[in-house]
Amino acid sequence: MIQAIEGNGGVVVAFESCSGAKSMDRLIDEDDPDPYEAIARRYLNIGCAIMTPNDCRIELIDRLVEEFHVQGIVEMVLSGCHSAGIESFSMKRFVNEEKHIPYLMIDTAYSAADYGQLNTRIGAFIEMIFDTDGSLGKRLDMDYCYQLAFQAVTKRKSIGSVMEELYQYTKIPMFWDDQGSRQIFGPIQGHNVCGYLTGEIDGGSVVFGVLEGGHHREILEQILELLSQIYFMMKEPEVKGQHLDKEEPDFLCLAFSCSEKEMRRFVEEGFGKHFSVSRWKSLPGGCACLLEKLKGDEARKEVFAYVRDYCSKYKVGIGNLFDDMDDYERETEIVRHFLAAARKIDVQKSVYLIEDYYMEMGCYYAAQILGKEGWRIHEAEVLLKEDQEKGTHLYETLFQYLRNGKNTTQTAKILEIHRNTLLHRISQIQELLGEDLGNEEFSGRVFGAMLLKALG
Repeated sequence: MIQAIEGNGGVVVAFESCSGAKSMDRLIDEDDPDPYEAIARRYLNIGCAIMTPNDCRIELIDRLVEEFHVQGIVEMVLSGCHSAGIESFSMKRFVNEEKHIPYLMIDTAYSAADYGQLNTRIGAFIEMIFDTDGSLGKRLDMDYCYQLAFQAVTKRKSIGSVMEELYQYTKIPMFWDDQGSRQIFGPIQGHNVCGYLTGEIDGGSVVFGVLEGGHHREILEQILELLSQIYFMMKEPEVKGQHLDKEEPDFLCLAFSCSEKEMRRFVEEGFGKHFSVSRWKSLPGGCACLLEKLKGDEARKEVFAYVRDYCSKYKVGIGNLFDDMDDYERETEIVRHFLAAARKIDVQKSVYLIEDYYMEMGCYYAAQILGKEGWRIHEAEVLLKEDQEKGTHLYETLFQYLRNGKNTTQTAKILEIHRNTLLHRISQIQELLGEDLGNEEFSGRVFGAMLLKALG
């Protein structure tokens, strides 16, 4: 197997096998006061196909893919190992749909008699990874790349932070060279570099996109164009004398679900000793306060951590940083509406960050305009009727599945069901609606209606 992979130009970077990473991943806890329980726990957590549920193996594969920058997975199933053969179906779905990389299952024996056939299949698989057919363009969502980049700009991150987030999504290595100061994103060293795509920006600052593994030039050109736009957006405030890394402190609005009296008590009991609270305001169903003298995202993270740890009995919404006091009234209204929307969606949370609920805010405003009946679409009513008649939970399952970006592991955790149960429900939903949830236009329309219903 290894000979076939490396003979076709591939590189084996990790082994998830009975004698590979799996055997060394979860060691026995030597500090456990009950050694028998520690040994039993170790055996029960082995990510082997004979175990059910086998979430440990999914979690291990997830980590290996990220740690070793895996571009494709080959699973070797020995003939007669039926449990591994059956599990290969769910493994393929996880690798393809959640990690967005190619997967190949090889059913073979210890004999070398099938080497020729095996070599042919692996050769074709390696070619697919090299993207010679342009599949990278189909896999990458440039709209999502723009969304990542512009969110980073609103949070006033650096061009390096933008490139890091883009690399984490695209897995295309790149580096940024700003007049001799270089930042590298991705494993450039030690890789076969097919070529460079360079773009000179702002008199000497150059972005280099690394063409590796046969990535199509047009994709890299789009990413370079995006970086160019983002860079100039970051430079524009400097032209006006408003530097993004200015020393002046920022302001931050917080909305609380409690009365102003209760919030003042929370501030006096400790919050006010750590942060400068300068204004108070009563709101419908709660109140708001203004923090000042904050310096950037790190200070905002400290606010979030403190509120999370010491204010669990109230619901708190944390807005974006802003630098002009004239925006105070507008920011207060935004945070008030955002908290109202977030509370309806995630009732179990106590602290909410505005950047996690941009879509929900839009639907919240739409729900106020359309009214309680504005959400109604045929697909949602079909699921609600099915749940009512048969006692199923298909509507909530679909809502959480779409809300979590179709991440089955996260959705199963939220619904507190086994991952295979979730996959069965998704199959039922698709059959009932007669549509593939992979159709983004369809699933987006259904999810929008579900959000309207939840927020109406």
